[in-house]
Amino acid sequence: MLRVIEQINFQYQKWQSRKSNLVFKQKKLNVKLKDLSILDWGCGTGRFLRHLPTILDSSNSFCGTDYNKKYVKWCSENLDEIKFKNNSLLPPLDFKADSMAVIYGISIFIHLSEELHFSWIHELTRV
Repeated sequence: MLRVIEQINFQYQKWQSRKSNLVFKQKKLNVKLKDLSILDWGCGTGRFLRHLPTILDSSNSFCGTDYNKKYVKWCSENLDEIKFKNNSLLPPLDFKADSMAVIYGISIFIHLSEELHFSWIHELTRV
């Protein structure tokens, strides 16, 4: 059990170091990410998205979407400052055209067929 806890602590410290590097790089490069709508497409449990409100400027708005209703429900109940929506396996998303300045998805396309790749690329471009 102690080894597991040590491994978790090591991974957390590694993540904190990366997070600090991200903030440092943002300041060093003088990048101003303000007044942006940011979407995590396929957010799951919000493992990445949950940290953005504390890292980025508070003028940004944050959204997460996932097809798993349980994840969206949990995120909605536990992660403040972020809006969450369900989506289906097929497009469209429930957003107006050109409503998001930044859209990212972590390891989403690997779960989709080639046909869905093209459908989602078209939809994400629309949003």
